[in-house]
Amino acid sequence: MKKVCFFAHVPDSEYFEICEFYNNDIRILQGLGFDTVLCNKVADLPFIKADWYYSWFYGWALFPMIMAKFRGKKHICCGNIHTGEGLGLSGWPFVKQLLMKTTMRYSNVSIFTSQTEVQRLDGFSPKK
Repeated sequence: MKKVCFFAHVPDSEYFEICEFYNNDIRILQGLGFDTVLCNKVADLPFIKADWYYSWFYGWALFPMIMAKFRGKKHICCGNIHTGEGLGLSGWPFVKQLLMKTTMRYSNVSIFTSQTEVQRLDGFSPKK
């Protein structure tokens, strides 16, 4: 059975159950037959051996994306672009924009939750 590392930087792993968007994706992956290992801490990533990596949110997803690249594995990232104020990518501080852009550019696949989120890329193209 193929193993996927499901990563989201959340304070407690119970968020994987109580947040529907995480829980839905986890159930889909498991329903497709993947052994799904949940990870909410960057420090745990080096100890998880996976066939591929799936992450939520582009800022923190940089770390599992790097781990995937280092190990020659695929990385898929899912998430939103908007800020709390509803601004697009350019509304984030420069360093956060850099993290998000790097994750989008080097992930094998970037999944956005709606066409509105794609429009919030403010002209940035995730792939070369």
